Amino acid sequence: MNLQSRFRLYALTFFLVITYKVLAQGWVTDEATKDDSGGIFSGILGLVLLLGFIWLIGHIMDNISENRNIREKRKSIHENKPSQPQNVEQPKVLQNKPEDVFSQMLRYNGTECLTDKDLSTPTPLPSNQDLSFIKKEIGNCAITEILQSDKENAITDWWKDSHKDHWIREHGEADYSSDGKKLLFYWNKSEGYTIKEGVEILCDESLSNITSDDKDIVLPPTVKILGNRLYYYNWREFFVIPQSIEIITGNPYTTCKGKIKCLSPHFVYDNDILYDRDKKKIICSMWDYCEDDDKKQIDPHVMMIGRYAFYSIILARHTPLTIPSSVLYIGDSAFEKTGFDTRLSNGTIEIGDSAFAESHIHNFVLPLSVSKIGNNVFANCEFLEKISISPNIEVLSKGTFLNCKKLNNVYIPKGVKIIKNNCFKGCLSLNEVWLPNSLEMVEANAFSGCPLAVVVLSRSTVVEKEAFPNTCIVKYRD
Repeated sequence: MNLQSRFRLYALTFFLVITYKVLAQGWVTDEATKDDSGGIFSGILGLVLLLGFIWLIGHIMDNISENRNIREKRKSIHENKPSQPQNVEQPKVLQNKPEDVFSQMLRYNGTECLTDKDLSTPTPLPSNQDLSFIKKEIGNCAITEILQSDKENAITDWWKDSHKDHWIREHGEADYSSDGKKLLFYWNKSEGYTIKEGVEILCDESLSNITSDDKDIVLPPTVKILGNRLYYYNWREFFVIPQSIEIITGNPYTTCKGKIKCLSPHFVYDNDILYDRDKKKIICSMWDYCEDDDKKQIDPHVMMIGRYAFYSIILARHTPLTIPSSVLYIGDSAFEKTGFDTRLSNGTIEIGDSAFAESHIHNFVLPLSVSKIGNNVFANCEFLEKISISPNIEVLSKGTFLNCKKLNNVYIPKGVKIIKNNCFKGCLSLNEVWLPNSLEMVEANAFSGCPLAVVVLSRSTVVEKEAFPNTCIVKYRD
């Protein structure tokens, strides 16, 4: 009861007590004196009693009306509350009432399951210039795929080439392409080596596994392109990028712990990160384990994180590393096998293959800006428990959540049309999945190995053979 109601109740009680005493006194006086004053007093006090009674009835009706309004307001809030989840933990499922879960799954139409409140804020679309930059950089990275096929062809050519021009044995053994422009692989790790003149491209991993600083590799001034994982598992303390280098197709220094001396005008090395000339693209990170890893952040002006840029980096962080909203594209395996948690801001458009595979992410949000993800993006993330998927993603690619053993209660938002094969294969904790009406196809083995008891689909959804476990019951919405 509020203060106003209490005051009204106290006032009523006071008036009733006074009225009683005056009324009783008036009747006594009337009997003793035989005067008519008692009748006057009785009339006045009767009027007061009537007014008090009317006020009391009004007070009771006010309380009843107030309680009714409160109940109606609560009912309205409950009825207007969205039946679909607004984050990865909604709707709350009562384990002891499976019929309620089934009813919710029947009603579910795929509302977004985003947890970050800021994701509702519209993100400015990237300019055509920005998109052209991203397209160009992706094209440069694609060179490596061509190099790999050239490597196979060159090795085949080697057996047919009686002169063996591509096999040099002056200071070790190395394979070159038939045209002499590509170093395919350096085999002899026991001594230094000078790459022959005319070589322009160093292919993927061609200088890997050199575990000593004194086994120096001399690059000729003709080299222009460095391949991905070039010095994979190389234990050198310093790496020099010659002035002649124009293109780097990935991260040449994955799993390396040394420092970089950059002589090329096409790249910038700053705070243990190698950028392109304009610092719009992160090529690689040479971050190492230290006590103040929480201070290490990604520059808020970076637009692209190159493939393998942070591959296998382990940091002692107490807070997740935030990828800023300026980043439009994340390359293949950019954060694969990283030993820290990561957060993605609203702004990223595309994520490449295996970008976060085998990393230490726990709860992850694919924001509204994301429209395309590659294969195996979160494969083998053993700590991933919650995922919120952008409603603008139409295809969940092959192996997206492959073997994420702690992932549970996944809500596929409205907008997703295809779930590719092996997408959720091996998710041993995934006992509930909510599928939208927009879903057109679930491919084979998409949910193989998941402990699903029942799934509810639209009747228009095509389900390929063995898409769900044999023990799973498939129901359809009316």
